[in-house]
Amino acid sequence: MTLSSRELGLLRTSDVLGYIQAQNAARNAQAKAEGWTFWTLMAESLASEYSNAYELELCFARGAYSDTHKDWAGCRGSVSPDLTLEQVEAEVEKLATWAAEEYEAEQEWLAEQKQMERDQIALGLTDSMSCGEEVELEEWEVYEAKAEEVGY
Repeated sequence: MTLSSRELGLLRTSDVLGYIQAQNAARNAQAKAEGWTFWTLMAESLASEYSNAYELELCFARGAYSDTHKDWAGCRGSVSPDLTLEQVEAEVEKLATWAAEEYEAEQEWLAEQKQMERDQIALGLTDSMSCGEEVELEEWEVYEAKAEEVGY
């Protein structure tokens, strides 16, 4: 296993409490500068659980992998214990991209389904409550559907 210079730096950082405090200070500064209204920080009590900052970040990255896997696949997954921090982060990024692509495709499909329902209502093939909510069509939608039905 070959570690990057960033990973080696984290591995050499044995003052985990100082690392957490520095990360929290950076997050606070970013939040205030960007006008956030809510954010969370790392618990300083975690410092005693890790011997260096690399172990802390690797634990967080593995947790992020599990969360992202659940977003993508619907169930929690685990990552190989042989992967380095940056490899786990790359896996998280890949899963996040897949989850975002799936979400976008699902939103497009839902929009198509909604339009198809509106078209069916306009043609009188189904009632305005068929999709579980009252649908009010614009007058032009009814005329357009009827025109399409007869070939215009």
